[in-house]
Parts: sequence; structure tokens; C-alpha cells
Amino acid sequence: MKKTIKVITYCIAVFICNSCFAQLQDVLMLTVSSGSHSDQTAVRFLSEATDTFDSQYDAYKWTNPGMTPNLFTVSDEKYAINALYNEFEEKNVVLYFTSAFSGTYTLAAEEIGAFDSTWSITLVDEKLNLERDLRAYATYVFQSQKGEEDSRFLLKFKIKKTDSDITAVNAEQRTNDMIYAYGENILIRMEGENDRVFITDMLGYEILNTDLSLTKGTVWSFCPGKAGFYIVSLQRNNKRYYKKVYTNPYSIL
Repeated sequence: MKKTIKVITYCIAVFICNSCFAQLQDVLMLTVSSGSHSDQTAVRFLSEATDTFDSQYDAYKWTNPGMTPNLFTVSDEKYAINALYNEFEEKNVVLYFTSAFSGTYTLAAEEIGAFDSTWSITLVDEKLNLERDLRAYATYVFQSQKGEEDSRFLLKFKIKKTDSDITAVNAEQRTNDMIYAYGENILIRMEGENDRVFITDMLGYEILNTDLSLTKGTVWSFCPGKAGFYIVSLQRNNKRYYKKVYTNPYSIL
């Protein structure tokens, strides 16, 4: 059991450290602390994730020993890292807290990724019937008794819909014609538009975020630096196209 706990803790540490070097998209990192004792959990949104357990994106929660509190989300499983599908209007996520001793605790949104202005993120304390806008107020202080163990918190995510919203496009054939991989490069066929391109790896880390304005008929090329799967998002003419591509320098030999 101790070995398993160390492995899970290591995974979370890698997730946090990597965020120092590459901006994470649509991720909420929460920390609960009291004195020197703390625990963390993360919720993130990906086009490739589901609302059930995904072995490549999610991490199970294992109970902390001793005086360390526990913070995790719950749906079909207990999650230390919970990746969810990113297309919705409203989504509620149960946030579970277990106190290790009586005292004052602080719940803080220590890292909020690149959520745009259409997102609202609300923390609900159902025990006290209070709500807090985490984008405006990043910390929430509360009292808890030793052994208190309940799903007293709720995270409410909402995406506002406006007339100017970028719409997702499901025209698979058109997307295949515009975005593809050849060898170690990611290629996008240009149409003489002002485009914006986002590229993330399969862990959700952003590796490119850039504007493009090239002559129609040219092909823009980008080499991510290593073989693997990548998610390409192309914003063009108030529409957004998504494509998962695989780069491999040996695939053209």
C-alpha cells in the first residue's frame, strides 16, 4: 500500500511540475491546507476525454495517511486527477473533503489554466449553502471537525453561449483535408485566412499557440520535436476544427 501511495503522489508531482514549463489548457488545480498539511486535486477538460475513467488522462485517488487531509472529485471513481469531456453548457463535479483534525482549512484555486472568458467556475459549500466564484476569489476558508467526511463541496462549470461563439465542426472529411501529419511534421493546408492554431500533446499540455496568415494554397508545417499523438485545434472563419494526428519520422520511409 505504501508503494502505491508513493506512485500516485509522484504522478501528481509530475503533473504540477510540468505545468511550470508548459501552460495547461482548461485545468483547475485545487489545494486544501491547514498549517503544514495539505492535499491537491485537479480537474481538466479535453476533447479526447470522457466523463468516466480514462487510463491515459485520469489518476485514482488513494487515501492519505496520518494528519494529511484528503481532497478529490467523485463520479464513477475517486479521482486525484479527473479529465472530463470539454463540450457542454453546464457540468457539476462533486468535490469530496475529509478532515484529519479539527481546525480551519483553506481551499485555494492555486492554478487555473487557459479558461476563456465564457467559462464560469463556482465552488458551492452545500453544508453552509454558500457559493464562491473561483475566477474572482481564488480562496475559501472554512471550519471542519476531525473525522468530518462528506461531499460538502460542489464544482459548477458553465460555458456561456453567445451569438458570436465559435462553433465546433463535425465535417470529418473537410478536417482531414485541412489538418494531417506527414512523417514528423504536423501540416495545415492554408486557405488565405487569418487562422489561430493550438496544439497540445495527449496529456493536455499546450506546445503551440499561434496566429497564421499565409497565402491560399500553401501548407504550413510544424515539427513538435518527438513522435507521438497530438491534438490540433484550428480556429478559422468563426469555426473550430479538431484533429488527432500521429507524427513519426519513420512512417514515410
